[in-house]
Amino acid sequence: MLNPALIKKLMEEISNAYDMPKAYREDLNIDYSMIQKAGIESCSNEYIWILRPSGTCLIPLYRGANPVHVSHWNNEDNLFFHIAGSSVNKINYEFALNLANEYPFPLSTVSSMRELMDKMDKLLSDSVVQSSAFEVVHLNSRVSSWCEWREWFKRTDNSMMTEFMDKAINQNKRLNQLRLVA
Repeated sequence: MLNPALIKKLMEEISNAYDMPKAYREDLNIDYSMIQKAGIESCSNEYIWILRPSGTCLIPLYRGANPVHVSHWNNEDNLFFHIAGSSVNKINYEFALNLANEYPFPLSTVSSMRELMDKMDKLLSDSVVQSSAFEVVHLNSRVSSWCEWREWFKRTDNSMMTEFMDKAINQNKRLNQLRLVA
C-alpha cells in the first residue's frame, strides 16, 4: 500500500539533495497531488519518478502508460526513481524502461471470461491508458472494441499496450474455446 505522506517527504528530500528541478518546480506539487490521490483511490502503488533539471515526470506503472514517457527522458542529467509502498529508490534508465514496459497484469493467470472482462474493463476505463501525448481516445471497454483499442495503441506508438491487447484478444479466444468445449 502506498504511503503518500512518507513518499512526499522522501521526494522532497531527494529533490533538495539533488537541487532539482531548478526550473518548473511546480511539477513537484503535481507529483505530490498524484501520489496523494493514489493513496486515497488505491489506483496505483508503483511509479517511475523522473527528476530533471527542468521539471519532473511521474509515471504510474501497470496501468498501460506509454513507455515513451520514460524513453523520451533518456539523458544523463535526468535521475530515475522507483516509488513503491513507502520507498523511493534510485534506479538506472534501463531498469526504469523495463518497468515501464511491464504489462498491466499477467494474462496467463486469468482463468475465466468474467475475470478477463473485469480486469480489462478496469484497465481500459482508466484515464492513464486513454491518453497519449496529444490525443485522448473515446472507446468503450467491451470485448467488441478491443481490436479498435489495439489499433489506437499502435497508432499512438504504445507498443507495450499494442502487444498486450494482442495477448488479451488471444486469451479471450482461448477462454471462449474452453467454454464451448465444456
